[in-house]
Amino acid sequence: NLTKIQNRLFQMNLPKSVLVSVIDENGIMVARSQQPETWVGKNVKNEVLFEKIIERDSGTKKIKYPDGKVRIVSFTKIPKTGWIVKAAIDESQVNARVWKELDKYIMIFIPVFLIAFFGWLWIGINLENLHRKLQNISLLDPLTEVWNGRKFNLDLEIEFQRARRYKKKLSFAMIDLDSFKDCNDTFGHLFGDDCLIAIANLIKKSIRKVDLLYRYGGDEFSILMPETDAQEAYVVLERVRGNLANFRIKMPGGGSFEPITASIGYSTYPDNSLTPEELIKNADHALYGAKLTGKNKTLSFDSLLQSV
Repeated sequence: NLTKIQNRLFQMNLPKSVLVSVIDENGIMVARSQQPETWVGKNVKNEVLFEKIIERDSGTKKIKYPDGKVRIVSFTKIPKTGWIVKAAIDESQVNARVWKELDKYIMIFIPVFLIAFFGWLWIGINLENLHRKLQNISLLDPLTEVWNGRKFNLDLEIEFQRARRYKKKLSFAMIDLDSFKDCNDTFGHLFGDDCLIAIANLIKKSIRKVDLLYRYGGDEFSILMPETDAQEAYVVLERVRGNLANFRIKMPGGGSFEPITASIGYSTYPDNSLTPEELIKNADHALYGAKLTGKNKTLSFDSLLQSV
């Protein structure tokens, strides 16, 4: 969400001497901490600065701008996107800041080259924080603020490799809210969104700290449970299902929307799934089985096979 990126830059309250920009892989200015209304959307691909930084993934350069000012620019590419985040500050501001610190601690005799060093260090720390904040934004579901599908794919690869290497169990569950479409059709999507936010918060409180919650899409959620066997997973998931069934959401006009029930299917490595793909597919099969056999239940893939 480009608007959220732009708003985040404003919320950082950067000093005027510091300019932070986000540029996409085609050289289009995506967000800017100063005068976004003038710069956002412009193509800067042909500028000398862009040509210099596009050659590397990250770095710091001292560049003379067309206005005659010399600025120190730190930049880095956001992984897998090709986007570039760069922070620029007037060299004179860096020098002034460092000299002020030197005077404070009576360090006037430190070699002049340390001025540039402290300046680059200051910019690098702020750029790293910005990079981390932007990365977190890209991994969160904007509505419920739980992890999204992209984060799930990253975590699944890491947790599956860890489980296989250390011979640990790994369980994965898919949660589908029963008849949630009726909520949207009856009360509207705005109320439905409020319900999803409340439900996501309830699920987060119902699982353990080691469990990872994701919004899988629409009214579906998923949970990745490291070092958790089928029986342990069942205990956690039954707590989630039971808490949802007892949950009451207050409606704007009074009263409450109830009940919120969910069908849950899960699978476990290596008991019944030997690959990440099988872990997902078998949990999906178990979820489908829970739906077909009455809803509002937790069903493992092994239990599904036994019933078949």
